[in-house]
Formats: sequence, structure tokens, C-alpha cells
Amino acid sequence: MKNFFSIFRKMLFAAGSLFISTAFALPGVNQYISDKSGAYVFYQDYTFTEATYIGFLSYGNGAYAIRYYKPASKENSEVRNITVYMTVDENEKNLKMTGESIQGAYKNEDVDIINYIHDLMYEFTAARQNVDMSQGKKVTQSAKIDQFGGNVNITYSPLIPVFNILSVNRADGGQLLKVIITGQLVSQNDKSFDAFTGKVSTQDRKHSFKLKKKAKKVTVDFEGTKITIDENWSQAMDNMYLLGDSAFLTITPVKIPEEQKELAILHLKKDLLCSSENAGYISLWTTSESGDDRQIKITRLHYMPEAESMLHSYTILGKTKDGLSIITLSVYESALSKNPSYFADILNTISF
Repeated sequence: MKNFFSIFRKMLFAAGSLFISTAFALPGVNQYISDKSGAYVFYQDYTFTEATYIGFLSYGNGAYAIRYYKPASKENSEVRNITVYMTVDENEKNLKMTGESIQGAYKNEDVDIINYIHDLMYEFTAARQNVDMSQGKKVTQSAKIDQFGGNVNITYSPLIPVFNILSVNRADGGQLLKVIITGQLVSQNDKSFDAFTGKVSTQDRKHSFKLKKKAKKVTVDFEGTKITIDENWSQAMDNMYLLGDSAFLTITPVKIPEEQKELAILHLKKDLLCSSENAGYISLWTTSESGDDRQIKITRLHYMPEAESMLHSYTILGKTKDGLSIITLSVYESALSKNPSYFADILNTISF
């Protein structure tokens, strides 16, 4: 139950903060969607022979954390976890470091890792300064990155924080860097950036419930958004319904002028894909998107480490006369796997 309300609060925060301007960006970079303080991204770095992950976090006001993490392997049982905290001068045209502290480095060879982190910050910033993201769409552009052996192709997306980098490939197509998760710290106690260890688990403790087969159908109408459920569900709030402790359903209307709807949808997509202490870890490679000009369906998998649970979330972004209607159906894996058609049928009843 606690996780249900945590994710619901995150949805409310996302819907209510669409147009809050934070204007956090790298020197010389104009982002289509500005990062909030605490935005981060993790990549798998294929330039290393063993599984290795690099994370970048922006605290805003020129403060960053860059984390190198290498889990234990069959070849090497040692875990390496190094974080470089740095500040940069936001008034300079190019990246200029003004302060630094390092955590987790204790070997001579760690100097190479720290230098690599420095080089990535400088090289990625310089490459990003040459990219036009003003259309709010994915862009692929070539760049010369010495740490990657020369010329590479970098794909950028406005939904990815810090550098907007989605992936980096060699000129021959070989993969060098791929985004794993994006995230957003939601409190001073949020440890999701520090705790990330690369792979996202798919384990789910049992969440069982028994459906009443002959439960009466109930059509919910919340400010013009309609969806049909049944008497297996109980109403927890005006716009929230619970299926025991196995699933929840929310409807959140947001008033938005017509000319701002597309930008609002991009803001929502960015927020919906963010991992955090509330939302758990959301692998970008397990998300999907479908839909048309009227509505968009975004499917996500949340792994909640504390609860050892896997949650499926289906969010429908529907365009209405006054703005958007955000419908989210979230179901634990163990409940969904036994009743997939039941939940699919509920989603098919949505109308605006």
C-alpha cells in the first residue's frame, strides 16, 4: 500500500510541475526540457572489458556527481565504486571545473578512471554544445571523442537528463555507450543514484488476489474521463481506486492550453521514465510507447528494491478539450501474470 501512494504522489508532482522552470543545463547548452535539481542518468559503458556503468547527476547551479561502478564478476570479485563530485563555472562558455572531491578511490590505477571521468565531462559537453535540440526530437550527430577512439555517432533525446545522450556508437555501428535508466532525486534522503548497481531485477514477491467472477461492472466518470471497472475495486480517493494490495488506478486531469499540449506531453514522458526512491528503478529498455494523435500509452516496469516487487504501470496520456487526462493503471507482476486479459479489458474501456 505504501508503494501505491508513493507512486501516486509522484504522478501528482509530475502533473503539477510541467511548467516549473529550473533552467539547469551545462555551460553553453540550451535544453529543450530543462533538468530539475537531482536529475541523473546511468549508462552501460562498453569500452571496458567487464560490465561497467557510468552515471551523471546534476544538482543544479553548476554542481555534478559522476559515478563509476563495476560490479563483481567471475574474473574479478572486487566491486569498484568511485564518485567524483565537481563544480563548474556556469558563466564560462566552455566547461571549467572550479572544485572537486572524490569518494571511493584508493588504488593507483584509479587515477586513470578519474581522468576518464574528467575527459567524458569535457568531451560530452563540447559535443552537446554543437547539437540543435530546438525541435524537441531525437537527433543523431557525429563527433570526435578521443576516449572512444575518434569519430562516433551520438544519438540525443530531450527526455535524457544532463547531456541528452541516448547512445554512442562507433562509425561502424558498434555500441560504446547505452543509457540504462534516467532518474530524479525526490528528497535529500533519496539514495537511488548512489545505490544503483547496473542490472534491474525482475523478482516479484507474491501479490495474490481472488476476483469475484460475477462482480458488477462500474463505470467511473471523473471530470469527463470514463473507465469501466467492477466491484472488485474500492474507491480510495475521488480519483483513485484500489484492487486490494495488487493494483491501483488513478485519473488526473490537467488543464493545459492547446498550444502547450505537445510540450506538456514531453515533460510528462520525461518524468514518467524517471527512477527514484518512490518509483523504483525503471529500465528504459523495458518501456514501450504506442498510440495516435488522440492518446499515447506508455508502459513501464518498476522494480521496487525495498519491497522486492515488480510493478507494471500503464499510463494513458489523453488529449481533452481543456488539456490532458492522465490515467495510470499499476499492477504487481504476480497479479498481472495470472489475469492479463482482465487488466487489458479495463484499459480498453477508457474514453475522454
